[in-house]
Amino acid sequence: MQLKLNKFTNLKFFKYQAILAIATIFSLLVTAFLFKAHIANNNRTTTWRNAKEIAPPFLIKKVLSLNSIARIDDKSVKVMQIPSQGAGDLYIFDLRSPQLCGIGGCLYLIYHESGKLLLPLIANPNLPPKEELMRASNTIAGEFPCLVVTQPTLNENILSRTKYCYQNQIFIRLNEEFFSSK
Repeated sequence: MQLKLNKFTNLKFFKYQAILAIATIFSLLVTAFLFKAHIANNNRTTTWRNAKEIAPPFLIKKVLSLNSIARIDDKSVKVMQIPSQGAGDLYIFDLRSPQLCGIGGCLYLIYHESGKLLLPLIANPNLPPKEELMRASNTIAGEFPCLVVTQPTLNENILSRTKYCYQNQIFIRLNEEFFSSK
């Protein structure tokens, strides 16, 4: 009788060990999957890259055809891709054309991946070395991150940061802050 009880206890113990091992493996797999998804999201480009590498071809064609005032070499066009919270990606186009630049800066265009222009912007790319011209902020408005644009001011030691957030199907200017560039 004692032998049967011992076998039953051992079987029960083995069953709990097996369940614990399966649960541990499952939780490790879920953790690995979530970590991989997090890394994949963080690795999506938030730097300027060649448009042909990351932007949909129809969008590049549309942007170039709508801005045909200047002879733009499609190989020189740079794009920054900004992921959204499920509403499709944004593409910020830097056309790299002197004909689309003036005293205030150069033309930058923010498009939704569907082809809708959300914000045309004149910005001066001449900033101190460690400053980013444009970046996505941590603030989300209408499924899109707000965009932060850094610009020089008339005072060479002062820069401005302007936040643009998505409202009513376009990006609007929300606030501007000034800070020392030193």
